[in-house]
Amino acid sequence: MRVVYIAGAEKGAGKTSLASALVVNVTRRGVRAAAWKPLALSAKPHGEGSGPDADTLLYARLTAGKSLYPELFTPGDDQLNGTLPKDIVAKVLAHLDDASSDHQVIVAEGLDGLSVQQGTGRASRELASLLDARVLAVVPYRHPPEENYVSLARDLFGPALVGLVINKVPYYRMSLLQQETVPRLQKEGLPILGAIPEDRTMLSPTLGDVAQAVQGTFVLCPEKGNELVEYLMVGGFFMDEGLYVFQRRERKAVVVRGDRPDLQIAAIETDTVGLVLTGGVQPIQYILYEAEQRGVPLVVTQMDTKSAISACETLLNRAVVHHLGKVHRFAQLMDAHLDMEALLSSLGLPSVA
Repeated sequence: MRVVYIAGAEKGAGKTSLASALVVNVTRRGVRAAAWKPLALSAKPHGEGSGPDADTLLYARLTAGKSLYPELFTPGDDQLNGTLPKDIVAKVLAHLDDASSDHQVIVAEGLDGLSVQQGTGRASRELASLLDARVLAVVPYRHPPEENYVSLARDLFGPALVGLVINKVPYYRMSLLQQETVPRLQKEGLPILGAIPEDRTMLSPTLGDVAQAVQGTFVLCPEKGNELVEYLMVGGFFMDEGLYVFQRRERKAVVVRGDRPDLQIAAIETDTVGLVLTGGVQPIQYILYEAEQRGVPLVVTQMDTKSAISACETLLNRAVVHHLGKVHRFAQLMDAHLDMEALLSSLGLPSVA
């Protein structure tokens, strides 16, 4: 069994996205794989009022709901001064041994920190060594370029470092990064596997998130609250025909006054994830019927349209990755932007799906 350890430069760098998408990619190639989060620094230990954290729950969904490691080990930051507690080491090794007969590859989500000067960085190196893992590091895009992160990762993990992924690159920076920065770093012997651009799907909230933000209530199709919303449109602030305007965007939620059925029906007839009806006005029977026929959820909020839009703007600052749609989208981004053949070959895995 091979273990791949995902190290992050900082919180939010993209460890969970990379770990879960890598499982999808290798599983698609006929390899039995699972993701694992052996240590969590923020969640409470199992049995102290909080179960597995969101990352662990996502990994369980990738294995048909069977969580390989339902218990989280949560040493405090003060314990991670560069060495892992012996009881933690014993538990981690026991769980790894239990999984060895069922999986060919375990992708372990590691710790944040790539500097040997950081306690978490040294603990991360020890954990990767303990697992006898090959290391993938993920770093967020920074300008000026992130050579420091790259060299830190190499110095910390040494020959165990298989490669490094630069994540969340603005599209207007992708060309320069791919044509100049990445080749230059590769020539210097730094194992850059590629860069992942910023992506609308990865930043998208769910319709349920939108409903919660506007303090709304589903009046139709609440079971679709987990659908991703890639665009947000406002109904009413334009002179053109509603159908023409709403056709410009797909996978959208439309915020519209509850007393404007003309705009509501135009939105329903296009690719719309859901409607948010403002002003506390319930939809008329005709809108209810048409929305039900097309399977378009309706949410009613007491907020006015302007307030509802303002409330939704905060969702971009709270985007999370714990959605299977985002996992599969990140897997697509990996195929499109990373040297997957080199990555899988370095892990000893088949490179052809």
